[in-house]
Amino acid sequence: MCAVFVSHSKYDKEMIDFFTNITSRLGIKNFFMEWEDLEKKYPAKRITEIIQSNWIENINMVVVLLGPNLANPPNQHYTQNWVTFEVGVAAGCNKPVLVLEEINHVTNFPIPFVTDYVQYQLDNNDDRKRIGEVMKNIHQIKTGNVKVSNEIPKICGYDDCNAK
Repeated sequence: MCAVFVSHSKYDKEMIDFFTNITSRLGIKNFFMEWEDLEKKYPAKRITEIIQSNWIENINMVVVLLGPNLANPPNQHYTQNWVTFEVGVAAGCNKPVLVLEEINHVTNFPIPFVTDYVQYQLDNNDDRKRIGEVMKNIHQIKTGNVKVSNEIPKICGYDDCNAK
């Protein structure tokens, strides 16, 4: 089974619901970690173990839900630091980083090591399907089940962006 680690702000509930709707239809397991759940543990170690996993959790990629509460969190529980850390761990073990961002709610928060970037509208079923296709293609490429193709258009608006 494929699984993804989801880097997010827990306050972006609509984005989380949108994303879990997509992954549940694809049979993809999500790993959402909350600071409050890890306070009594060493969270960096556990998060690193999960993202690096190719066996127990079988994490294929890190998905960043780039929402308004990531850039401007309602409280200072270091969400931005954790998102950057999680993306760095993914890059360190050569795992794809997919960033999802609402079209009409651009979030001014830089994400390093992006491999794939998709903008969407929450109420658009075609966008749900497109994100699902992007995730399936990333999984197939990562597991070696398909050759890399140029069928997924570059969606990011920056000229020097490497995202597909």
